[in-house]
Amino acid sequence: MAKMVFLQNIWHEYLGVMQLSAVLKANGHQCDVLMGNKNDILNELKRAKPDLIGFSAMVIQQDWVVEMARAVKRAGIKAPIIVGGPHPTFYPDFIKEKPIDMICIGEGEYALLDLMNAIAKGKDIKHIKNIWVKKNGRIYKNELRPLIQDLDELPFPDRKLYKKYDFFRKQESDDFMISRGCPFRCSFCFNHKWCQIYAKGGSTIRFRSVENCIREIKELNKKRKVKMVMFIDSTFNIRKDWLMKFLKRYKKEVKIPFSCNIRADLLDEPLTKALKDTGCCDSIRFAIEVGDEKLRNTVLRKNLTDKQILTAAKLLKKYKLPIITFNMFGLPDETLEQAWKTIYMNRKVRPEVVSCYVFLPFPGLEITDYAIKKGYVRREDLKKLGVSPYKIHRSIINQKDIGPVTNLHKFSIVLVKYPQFEPITRQLIKLPPNIFFDYFYNITQVVGWMRWMRASPLRMIVEILKNYKEVS
Repeated sequence: MAKMVFLQNIWHEYLGVMQLSAVLKANGHQCDVLMGNKNDILNELKRAKPDLIGFSAMVIQQDWVVEMARAVKRAGIKAPIIVGGPHPTFYPDFIKEKPIDMICIGEGEYALLDLMNAIAKGKDIKHIKNIWVKKNGRIYKNELRPLIQDLDELPFPDRKLYKKYDFFRKQESDDFMISRGCPFRCSFCFNHKWCQIYAKGGSTIRFRSVENCIREIKELNKKRKVKMVMFIDSTFNIRKDWLMKFLKRYKKEVKIPFSCNIRADLLDEPLTKALKDTGCCDSIRFAIEVGDEKLRNTVLRKNLTDKQILTAAKLLKKYKLPIITFNMFGLPDETLEQAWKTIYMNRKVRPEVVSCYVFLPFPGLEITDYAIKKGYVRREDLKKLGVSPYKIHRSIINQKDIGPVTNLHKFSIVLVKYPQFEPITRQLIKLPPNIFFDYFYNITQVVGWMRWMRASPLRMIVEILKNYKEVS
């Protein structure tokens, strides 16, 4: 038996970490997660005496991970440090950071299990598939293992992992996934990079069985009442035949409010009716991305027309299914008037909640390479993505209109709901970007979160305070 501890700086239950924990515990190991300020984490680590310390890192967390890993080493904690998740998967040079001992590329369940088994038995860890190991000045770059094809073989996520914290015991929703992978190749999404990495690793699109998904939700609901099921698959409606069977079972056996992500062009009337007939569909989430069709389909390669978006919105309105839209501002080549089209498209869609974000050019993405080629961003500037205010409020892209466009982003949520503010907003966005616009955006976004997450105002205030550094 070996003990692993994950360290985390964002107050959110990571489904991936819970899945890793479940696999480790099912095979006799121990797993924990620590959150809070640096000193509290270090003190807890010293008491826990783990055999392995792990991070699941997005690009915007890279600086915190390195800083925290360095603090762990300075504190004299001897356990090796491994980092997995999107950042090391798509930017494996991250292993060159001095305090990082290992990275995990791609799916981590069985790679991490093999690593923990080796640690427990005192065996060599330098040649485990998916794991890159830095030792004695050398980096051992091990090959990838095939993707897990039978998702039903995995244990259900370890949902007790985060519950030691009061904050998570009061969680208003629980995340679930029915599948892994996506057939689309949008330039701004990691999926095209993922498919390149796993070109010889088996099918990237995999579904759990309907029975397995239904059983997980029902079992959790027996242990504690589930208030809201959040399906976090990027595209819930990839396979209509699977989904129709699932919704039929869900209506009969589960009956818990749920929300899901769809692609607008894959939605038709029979499926919309089936979603409605469950009596449980709380909201449907889909991405418009940007209101200008040409920009959406050339630069973003979304392959989604305005007509398809509006047809889906009309169907959802017909069946009285609430809509949440996702949108981006500050895209490569985007002009100010193209950004205004995003506002206008949302007005036509009439979503109950609109979420708007400044585009982040993550390393390795095709759209990022495009922005670099066009001279909008320098490769060395990508490090800024982990530093405020570039995490959420500003853009590292340098192109015409980027100031007014990112200012427009700060007023976007209000402008969709209240068109009468457009004349004054057109004047305000001419001003230099500033913290007052940032705070205004934060407030309007939180109001949307409250509706989406069914959270009380007090809880949202607590969440903002806990995550202040991440959203500032």
